[in-house]
Amino acid sequence: MSEVARVIKVLKAFTAKETARLAVNIHRNLKFWNPVDTGFSRARWFMNAGSPPNNDGIEGSGLSSEAKKVLAPGLETKSELTAQVISVGYRLSLGSIYITNHTTYIGELVGGSSLKAPEGTFETAIEVGIQQTIKGTKAILLK
Repeated sequence: MSEVARVIKVLKAFTAKETARLAVNIHRNLKFWNPVDTGFSRARWFMNAGSPPNNDGIEGSGLSSEAKKVLAPGLETKSELTAQVISVGYRLSLGSIYITNHTTYIGELVGGSSLKAPEGTFETAIEVGIQQTIKGTKAILLK
């Protein structure tokens, strides 16, 4: 393998890992900062690579039930499963990572309809996820 090919391979792997870390950080923050009344909307934050997840959060991921058991045993929710799979198995060739919430009232919630999460809360959750990822990347690069 030429030096250029090796560098490209390393950069692609690093970029994929950092992209997955960014998505997982944002996903975790959106769930954590999502206000809870019944817990329904918090449980509806899903991720998928390549295409947006559908309403149950896992269909379309292309993962067999056996792969799900092997890659993420013991996780309690489909949301946790998908986050775990993306964090360990994401490659750039899989395409974009999507984070969605199919709750019918998520637009109103993001718009500040809850006293527990005023307008801007979800944007802040995303920004914090970006900053967490930058901080982690700097720590890796400065070693």
